[in-house]
Amino acid sequence: MNTALSSAPQTEEAIKDIVEKHRVCYEWSNDHEMVNSVRIPTGYSLRLYGSNDEHDAGIDSGTHPIPGCAACRKTYFDLLSVAKWIMPKEKRETQYKIEPFDNAFHFAPKRNWREEIVVAIQLLHRDDVSRPQDECEILCLKEMCSKLQKIGVLEGRVNREFGRHN
Repeated sequence: MNTALSSAPQTEEAIKDIVEKHRVCYEWSNDHEMVNSVRIPTGYSLRLYGSNDEHDAGIDSGTHPIPGCAACRKTYFDLLSVAKWIMPKEKRETQYKIEPFDNAFHFAPKRNWREEIVVAIQLLHRDDVSRPQDECEILCLKEMCSKLQKIGVLEGRVNREFGRHN
């Protein structure tokens, strides 16, 4: 897992442009670990989903992107910028681990099976990842989701307003 994000800091307007360009949405779930044969919720997984920009993906020219292509990598790094922007800046008891690019499309029936690129962020205890989730992980997840909602990103579905103000 990669926690280093090398991209330059982004302004809120630049992040909004990325969100609209890739029609970003998010989902979250509990992460669990087996501790003494008991399944314990230890943190969260927050996933950002975005589609390739039609121009970058070559759709205008009649070509179709393939998993792991240059357009997919660009989308992943754009989503990575959004991930970095929503993460709390001060050091907390929670750590954030970002899964590396998996070179794959992801599909969700509720989003009409669109080809999606995913950035997955794990929110876990900084000192012991097997500890049960606590107020810090809950607060971090709420803050991150709130920042996404503030810029128009919806949970589980694409915002219908994307593209209307251009």
